[in-house]
Amino acid sequence: MKSKRKNYKRREELLGTFFASLPVIGFLVFGIVPLVLSFIMSFSYMPSFDIRAMKVLEWGKLFNNYRTVLTDPLFYKSVGNTLYAALALPLSIIIALILAVLLNQKIKGKKFYRTIFFIPYVCSIVAVTLMWRTLLNRNYGAINQFLGLFGIEPIAWLTDDRFYMPAMILMSIWCSVGFNLILYSAALTNISPTIYEAADIDGAGPVRKFFSITLPLLSPTTFYLFIVGMIGALQEFVRFQSMNAVNSSLISPTGPNNAGLTIVFYLYNLAFSQAGGLGLAAATSWILAIITIILTIFSFRISRKAIYYDQA
Repeated sequence: MKSKRKNYKRREELLGTFFASLPVIGFLVFGIVPLVLSFIMSFSYMPSFDIRAMKVLEWGKLFNNYRTVLTDPLFYKSVGNTLYAALALPLSIIIALILAVLLNQKIKGKKFYRTIFFIPYVCSIVAVTLMWRTLLNRNYGAINQFLGLFGIEPIAWLTDDRFYMPAMILMSIWCSVGFNLILYSAALTNISPTIYEAADIDGAGPVRKFFSITLPLLSPTTFYLFIVGMIGALQEFVRFQSMNAVNSSLISPTGPNNAGLTIVFYLYNLAFSQAGGLGLAAATSWILAIITIILTIFSFRISRKAIYYDQA
């Protein structure tokens, strides 16, 4: 009897260990292995997707891929475009914060409004891009039609490099405000009403309460949205690739005068547009990873003084 119980317990332990190890195995296979492989690729010449054809560069030429990327003017163009597009991040956070505070007041239908703002976030990027291409069309787009009411000439949003990125920033804000709004709304419900009651007793007005109570207590949420948004902005690709792919009037698939060339788009073009480009793309991905890590560490250091975690 004891032997049967012992065997049953042992089978349970083995089964539990097996299921518990599945996430670890998945992380190793789909996380660590590609990471190590991409690191090796960044120092190699790889003419095709066949790993067997990969040749590690000679010692004297080991950093050739990194040197090629870092001396390419298009790489710096892509970095500038990515940072320009990242302006959508603070704007979307500020707009979401204002909307969350307004919708936190006692008004009718605030759940409905939150849902309306959240819908763009869950929509397909390709579908959203097609819609915005129509809105931004120079001849019949709704935005130019609206501007025409004030006597403004039609703007070539998607074919003029001066207006291409502002148009993409506008679309990015429209897509991301809903997510930020939901998180801010949830954070506002965690602020104790007694804090505002104490402020009322002290004679604090709405503006003073916002800057002295609401804003500091929402700083952890703001910091989270900034970090997540910053990482997402550095990896921006699908929105630009979709817009350029469906806009046949563009001379370049990366936008007018490469105005839509982001870092990941640059990486994508390296990997699929030239022989041996996979090694260059791997090197670019590691440069992007280093940039992301540096910015994240810098942000966390600043957060030690700027973020207020005490909710009491």
